[in-house]
Formats: sequence, structure tokens, C-alpha cells
Amino acid sequence: MDRQSDKLGDSGDRGPEVAATPCVARQMGQFSVSSVFAKGLLALILILCSNSTSFAELVVNNTSKNVNEKAQLKTIASNIEKRELSKSELEQLGKFVIDHPTNVEGHTLLSRAYDLAGLQELALEQAIAAWESNRKDILTFVAAQSMALQTANKSIYDDLNSKALVAFEDDFRSLNTLAAIGQKRGDSKVAREFLQAALRAAPDDADTRALYMSALLSDHRYADVLKQVQTFDSSKLTTQMKSVIASFKGIALLRLHYPHQAVGFLEEAFKSTPTNLSVCSAYFDALVSIGRYKAAIYPGIMLLALQPPFGDGLEKTKKKLRPVFEKTSLHSSVLQRYTKTIEDELKDPGRVAYFNFALADLMDEIGNYAQAEILFTNGLNLDRSFGRGYMRLAKVMEKLGRDPEVINDLYKSALEADSKDPEIVASYRRSAVRSATRNSDLAHRTKTIIRSLK
Repeated sequence: MDRQSDKLGDSGDRGPEVAATPCVARQMGQFSVSSVFAKGLLALILILCSNSTSFAELVVNNTSKNVNEKAQLKTIASNIEKRELSKSELEQLGKFVIDHPTNVEGHTLLSRAYDLAGLQELALEQAIAAWESNRKDILTFVAAQSMALQTANKSIYDDLNSKALVAFEDDFRSLNTLAAIGQKRGDSKVAREFLQAALRAAPDDADTRALYMSALLSDHRYADVLKQVQTFDSSKLTTQMKSVIASFKGIALLRLHYPHQAVGFLEEAFKSTPTNLSVCSAYFDALVSIGRYKAAIYPGIMLLALQPPFGDGLEKTKKKLRPVFEKTSLHSSVLQRYTKTIEDELKDPGRVAYFNFALADLMDEIGNYAQAEILFTNGLNLDRSFGRGYMRLAKVMEKLGRDPEVINDLYKSALEADSKDPEIVASYRRSAVRSATRNSDLAHRTKTIIRSLK
């Protein structure tokens, strides 16, 4: 097939949203639909099915059995992936779809090609046609649904969701997946509708019911969560599911201002999943609410360790922890044991280093300089590229009255690690001035002593 030089332009890098499967949907938060999920079957396959098959291979495996046609379509599919599709190839693909009006893969390829050309309305039409060719195919449905979102066509989006409720009415797993995608997009209404349909299809499936409770929590319907919890037969639940149910019940009770009743359930969930941010946060809040400050230290430190290195979560967590530490006399050996346990949970050296720096900052703020010195040192042993780590350690050592020359060397190390940080530069200059002054004073005192000996 002849290749032309007139390639179709890229309509922009619109990365796919991450679709969650039912097993992870319980722990995922919401976000607005700022990026569109699954711009083609490749993304859907990779995200929903964890399939490593390429887009080209996927298409040709189930398309026309004509060898020449299959080879041409494989080339077209590959060029779509590489954003190198020519206009002649687009025309050929359109002819193939006309000749094979019920071919799912052909419509899907053409939808992707139109999207690549910036023809989103045509891409939507083909995405819908792909799903209409096989309404039991969840992948093509999500592609059509996503294209409707991209084109801001709410009426088609709503119509697709209504049809999907019928098409997948007996397939609770697909309904769960669609609910998880809706929840991930921040569309709680759609998520709830799919979950309610899944419950009708499989009223005794624990995963489905847990997903439904997750949606209720997201909607702040805490009383409804507690009603759902009461319908479970605990004797039939796995250990993992018991922990999930305990976390839902504990969080709902806490949000309804029953911290004493919530704390036991949250403790059970925390022991099972200590690195779950929602569970950790709720458990810490419940303990603080009932005045169990010493018990709140460990989940509080874990909460600090789980904060991402961006946003305001870290500062908010330190603000919550400060008064708890101030009300608690905790031996340094206990704190070190907690820190070691959390480091073992985190495993990744980068996260461990970040955690040590964050906790060291907190120790510095509450006046526990000796512990801050240990934590900053631990962090720098794992990450020697963090300039502010050296600077903060130097400032803590100044407060502890450590050797001035060692402190000055730390400021030098900070500058070597990050010479563009204005705070580091200013701190180094002040340290250099102090060092020069000390050396001058020492030289003067030495001369005075020598003269007195003569």
C-alpha cells in the first residue's frame, strides 16, 4: 500500500485516565474529568485488562480473514499508534468499515483515526457504532462513553449509560468496573446507578456490596453505609473483606460523631492495612477525639509517612500531630521503634528518606532536637542529593551546640547539592561569615597567648 507524505496531525496528548478494577476501587479517591479515559482500544486493554498485546495485533486478530486485508489493517493500526496515519490509509479504513458494517475492530480503528485527525464528532459516531456492533463488549462501551465526555455531549453520554444498564444487566463484574470508572471520574450518580444494577445482578457478592458502600461513603451517606454493613454475614467473609467492612463501619461512625464506637473497627482495619491513607487518617482522628494521645502517635507518624511530596497534606498532618506530641511524653527508643516499623512498611528508600526528613522537621518544630538530628542524618544517608536536608541538619546541630566546623561543612554540602536555592545560599554565606570570624578570633587569641609567654 502506497504511503503518502500528508500525515494526519496529532490532536494533542490527552493521556488516559486510570480506570480502576473492582479490587482497587474501594481505595480510590475522586477527581474531576479533566482528562478523557481511553483514547482507543490500546489504552482500554492495558488499563482494564493488563494485556500487553499491541493495538495493531489486537485489531488484526479478530478482523477479516483476508491475508492482504489483514496486513493492511495491521499497518494502519500501527500507524495510528505512532500518529503517522496518511489520508489514503484513512480512506481505505473508511471503505473497510462500509464493507463490514458490523465489524467492531474496524469501527474502533476508524474512531481512533478520526480522533487523531481532530474530528471528534465523527470519532464519537464510530465509537458508538463499534459498541452497537457488540453491546456485551465493555471495552468499546467505555471508549464510546469517553468520547461522549470528550465532546461534552451529555445527552449521548446519558443515553449510553442508560443502554449499558440494560446491556450489562446480568454481568455484575462489568457493572462493577463501569461503576469504578464512574467513581474515578467523580460521577457518583453514574457510579451509584451501575452499582445498584450490579447488586440486582449479584445481591450476595461481597465485592459488589463493598463497592456500593465505597460509593455511599464518597456521597457522605454514612447512615446508609451502616445499614449496608448490617446485611453482611461475617461468617462468610474472608479476612481481607472483614477488614474492608470494618474500615467502612469505623469511618461512617466517626463521621457521624461516634468516635468511641468507631475506634475498635478502625483499629482492626489499621492492623490489616496500615498503609491505607483513609484508614490511617480516620484511626488517628478517632484516637485523638477520645483523648488517647499516646496510642495516636504511631498511626499519626504513619499518616505523615503516607503523605505525598506535593500539595498541603504534609503541613496539615504536621499541624495535627504537633499538639499530640506536646501532650505525650514518648521515650526516644519508642519513637525509634515506631520509625523502624514504618520504614519496613514503606520499603522504598526514596519514600523512607522523605519520611525521615518530614518527621525530623516535626521534631525540630516541637523542640526535640536530638531526635531531629538522628532523623535528618538517617534521611541524608539514604538521599545525599537533598540540599535542604543538610541545611536543616546544620541548623538543628547549631541548636544543640555541636562543632561549628562540622556545621559549616554541612552548609557547604547543602550548597553543593543545590546551589540555586536562595535559602541555602543565604545560610551558607552566614555560616561562612561566622566561620571567618571564629578563625580571626582564634588567631587573635593565639597571638595574645604567645606574647604573654615571652
